[in-house]
Amino acid sequence: MKMLPSSISLLFFILCHIPSAGQHQSKSSSFSFIFEDFNYRGFVDHPADQKANALVLLIPGSGKTDFMGSGPWAEWYRKLSNHFTGLGLAVCAWDKAGCGKSDGQFDPQQSVQSSATEALAAIEELRRQKIEGSDRIGLWGISRAGWICPLILQADTSIVFWISVSGVDSLENTDYLLRSNLLIEGRSEAKVEALLAERQEGFRLFASGAPFEAYTNATQNLQKDPFYTKMYGSFTKTSYEQEQGAFRNSKEKMKIDETSGRLIFFPGFRKVVRSISCPVLAVFGKKDAQIDWRAARQFYQENIGQESKATIDVVTLPDCNHLLMKCKTGGYFEDPSQFNFAVCDGYYEAMADWLRKQFNF
Repeated sequence: MKMLPSSISLLFFILCHIPSAGQHQSKSSSFSFIFEDFNYRGFVDHPADQKANALVLLIPGSGKTDFMGSGPWAEWYRKLSNHFTGLGLAVCAWDKAGCGKSDGQFDPQQSVQSSATEALAAIEELRRQKIEGSDRIGLWGISRAGWICPLILQADTSIVFWISVSGVDSLENTDYLLRSNLLIEGRSEAKVEALLAERQEGFRLFASGAPFEAYTNATQNLQKDPFYTKMYGSFTKTSYEQEQGAFRNSKEKMKIDETSGRLIFFPGFRKVVRSISCPVLAVFGKKDAQIDWRAARQFYQENIGQESKATIDVVTLPDCNHLLMKCKTGGYFEDPSQFNFAVCDGYYEAMADWLRKQFNF
């Protein structure tokens, strides 16, 4: 697999973040819209006993979706929706292309810009149909949606709020993910640093056009590490040369952040975030072993509201993994069933309290 994974391969399983909810009942109706000549299908849930105060869009992270399916993740999303309708909000979500009942073919490399434009098409249709609550739209998004939602907000300044869950900054997270999980898997600090040094040297060779043999010689221990190979696989000579050619021919030059030494995944992201004009709630789990939540938290606090009247509130919850689920270690491959897939204490309450404070929902 790639030495430098895309955001897709860095942020797996992000669709599965849904907490348990109470017994509140909601009304549901189908929803569809056209984007790039494909019909995208999903649902709109409405409060059962009142008019919706607003409407929140659920923006998922990487990977396939099946909101209308019968699996556990679909059920979790329904429970999240049930939580919001219990607060008097309507909720809208739809499946990605080629997923669920949506047309087209799923594209794991869909750009965040395309995902944002897709969401804007959904918003336009919600307003065209005058769906209840669509006069006040807010966003809920997880992980990769931390890149998508600011683009939506930049394009549509009438959106009234953004709840960011396990959000991201502009930089790729490979080193953080590896360091965190290798330590969780029992590697010593010295061993982790040695493996990360191999990764960095391997990437340098890969990016400079070095032959496959030079790369394999420089990364022998890394390629034998069980976590690394389970997570990323390994190159063959053919796949190495193909990836190297694609990297060399890329239209966008890879840039390095001088302070952290991390690759800049989203050039210009700081400017986009600074343009946000609505209130923002950022929620992080302190055992998130996938994204550098401390760096993301600092990025939000340093940029949101700096060039606008936007406000930023941050909640960090203990014993929570990337999906805001209860966990022991937060490791990438930790089985959430040992905690019955329960979300962290205080997660739902944090969102409800914030929405009431901001809007009296």
